[in-house]
Amino acid sequence: MNILIDDVSVTYQPKTPFQYHALKNISTEFRTGKFYGIVGQTGSGKSTLVQLLNGLILPTTGTVKIDDLELKRRTKYKMIHEVRKYIGIVFQFPEHQLFEETVLKDVMFGPMNMGVSEKDAQTRALHYLNELHVDPALYEKSPFDLSGGQMRKVALAGILAMEPKVLILDEPTAGLDPSSHKETMELFKRLREELKLTIILVTHDMNDVFEYSDEVRILEAGRIVESGPTEDILTDQKLLERYSLNLPDVVRLSHDLIRKGHTIDKIPKSIDEFIVEWRLRDA
Repeated sequence: MNILIDDVSVTYQPKTPFQYHALKNISTEFRTGKFYGIVGQTGSGKSTLVQLLNGLILPTTGTVKIDDLELKRRTKYKMIHEVRKYIGIVFQFPEHQLFEETVLKDVMFGPMNMGVSEKDAQTRALHYLNELHVDPALYEKSPFDLSGGQMRKVALAGILAMEPKVLILDEPTAGLDPSSHKETMELFKRLREELKLTIILVTHDMNDVFEYSDEVRILEAGRIVESGPTEDILTDQKLLERYSLNLPDVVRLSHDLIRKGHTIDKIPKSIDEFIVEWRLRDA
């Protein structure tokens, strides 16, 4: 499922003293099956951009095309509802989206709201709860009785049960400890491979973007200022400094070693991968 954003601007509270141009003439494309990173300083327009993709926000001008579906300024709810069958968003704290009496009912809610029968919704819910390794003993419990990590998995299962083609992740690891952070990102990597998802990750964590994404979009002041392959953009120190962004840790370490005379043909994707390769080199 390809997404084309064509000359889109978003203005909040237009023609008032509080008018704010959140996005300014954005044009870009997200292609099927790829993993994208969206980065930029707070207020650059990252969250506004991704909320456009499933109709949470409509363009003030321009068009968002999701295959044959279009979102414009005056798009009717029927079209927005259709788009949301294909575009799922995991918000910063997805557990805040939970509200049903039981875990199973909560995961079933999304598919049923999209017109899936109760039987099929239950089949989907059981499948994705199992995929996310949620203990079956929890299915009839209130989601509010679960731990934070369990709640996050249940919320994600509810989104996956709608079987989107595109999964948008808006700071999905916020508040997680390092172990849970890694587990969550590896889960998204696995889901992308198994379900052939397009993933769009909005984050301040440059390490995650470097390790997992194929391409990067940098936003500044409501505009896309850089776009291209992850390894090209996130290894360019001067470019990142221009937009007050940090080098990924593994890139900074590699650059330091290169300056000291070491040869590194290809920068590893993560510190863990770097350590493994360095040990093999010394063996």
